Amino acid sequence: MKTYFDQYLPISVLIPVYYGDRADWFDQAMRSLTQQTQRASELIVVQDGPISSELNDRIRFWLKLHHNGKLVTLPENQGIPAALNAGIQAATQPWIARMDADDISDLQRFEIQWDFLVKNPDVVIVGSWIDEYDESMTTFLSSRRPPVSHSEIYKFAHWRCPFNHQTVIYRRDAVLSVGGYPLTKVMGEDYVLWTRLLHAGYRTANIPRPLVKVRAGRALIHRRRGWHYLRLEYKSMSMIYRMGFFTWWQYLLQLCIRTAVRLSPTPVVRRIYSRLRK
Repeated sequence: MKTYFDQYLPISVLIPVYYGDRADWFDQAMRSLTQQTQRASELIVVQDGPISSELNDRIRFWLKLHHNGKLVTLPENQGIPAALNAGIQAATQPWIARMDADDISDLQRFEIQWDFLVKNPDVVIVGSWIDEYDESMTTFLSSRRPPVSHSEIYKFAHWRCPFNHQTVIYRRDAVLSVGGYPLTKVMGEDYVLWTRLLHAGYRTANIPRPLVKVRAGRALIHRRRGWHYLRLEYKSMSMIYRMGFFTWWQYLLQLCIRTAVRLSPTPVVRRIYSRLRK
């Protein structure tokens, strides 16, 4: 079996961090990265505004441990889209792997995804399924399994986000060619990017296997409710409609569905998410 230090893939791993991230969870995420059976050539951590001294120390520890670690610092918190765009600009490799600061990647994740990309050179983005756990990563909650083939992904994207953001590897130049993540703060910046790529005619795929364990406890569902998140989601749906990916009736239906979800009581939203995961 290959070890983490046997091979460097032409991939930059992109991880945004902000004040709400926990140092111990970041450690777990980084351990899953450093134990990969095939190693990425570059690690980029984007610090989105001030963070705790403990998290700052852990970031510097892991960057020193990596053979090619880089820290990009945004003095003020600008949100995930701006942080990711800054990381993409700083990347030196042709491929970028997304990873969150609190999730755990399967130790063969990069090996499996890279093998797929080598065998399918027309694909510019490949994601995978995820398994969702509680915040302690001890209790399994559900799985999210988006479509696998490009044609299925294209159809699915007209109604729901077709990729699990923390699982994707995408080609840097393709993302830059469509403008990257939206420049304004929205809810669903990744959804906007995926539809930009699909609308531009790029080929996509998902690996039919959960390659990332995600923290998705009840607190996450409770936080992503209310008028604030709904307004941000309206912005992303409007962007997708204006580019021509949604028809007018798909756009109106999207607004109606998302309004109902964001303004419903937490128990109702939890049941909706549970049914969508089946």
